[in-house]
Amino acid sequence: MPGQDTTQCGHLGGGRVVISLHRASTVTPRNSTDGPFCWQSKGTLRRIAEACDDRTDRAHVLAVYLALSWLASDKQEEVFAETKARIAERAGVSYRKAAGVLSFLERVGVIGVAENFITGSKERGPNTYTLGTPCTGSGTPCPRLGTDAKQATVPRLLEESPEESIELAPAGAAVESGKASTKPGPKPRKPRKRNPLLDALAAIGGADPAQVTGKAWGGIGAALKEISEVCPGVTVEEINRRAGHYRQHMPGAMLTAHALAKHWATCDRPPPSAQATPQPARNYKPFTT
Repeated sequence: MPGQDTTQCGHLGGGRVVISLHRASTVTPRNSTDGPFCWQSKGTLRRIAEACDDRTDRAHVLAVYLALSWLASDKQEEVFAETKARIAERAGVSYRKAAGVLSFLERVGVIGVAENFITGSKERGPNTYTLGTPCTGSGTPCPRLGTDAKQATVPRLLEESPEESIELAPAGAAVESGKASTKPGPKPRKPRKRNPLLDALAAIGGADPAQVTGKAWGGIGAALKEISEVCPGVTVEEINRRAGHYRQHMPGAMLTAHALAKHWATCDRPPPSAQATPQPARNYKPFTT
């Protein structure tokens, strides 16, 4: 009987008994003739996956594209007008998230978006969306499913192919067929041209400049720009000198490039308690550019 539990017993050495419980599946395998369905090109899904490599909301992007496919199937058109609110509802995401994802999908090139205005006014109407083909602009013609007429069903021969399986495998990884992926891996990152001033700012807190991340270099570069605006001829020696004064002024604070730039003027001299002899007052002249 479908869904009925069955029990199997077996005997092992030493009098041990193994009991195995099985539940028969009640799910009938799907078929393209079961009823209306929507479809997505695997090439388009791969393009979306690759474009989402640095995004944390890939699930939302795929949900919005699924909603577009669903709506296109309902309307029996690849070009259709729909509100963002309806797309968001169908995708199960917020209106703001749907709007952002639609703009992203347009930039990726998998959909086209045309703005519409209500006749006789400047009020916007529902946008018109076009579900594009991943073969556009590739120089390789897309495979056709028979004639150019609308297809009632998608042949299961196109459901999966060895070529797609190999392409989806990680670079250098083996697949069941024994072939390795021919997809090129990520390009090696070019080494950054060394800047002694940037390296000095990166190292003042004890960091190794070779291990500083790209995002951190942005902050260090901004600190150097601020310092250069008030001290155009700054040198590595001057950076290290003021960094030493910073440690004397604030021994318990973390020394970073941003912190040194913020207290650059204060760190021109050590704190009074650290001065062996009083220093004469300096006459500062404003610099001109």
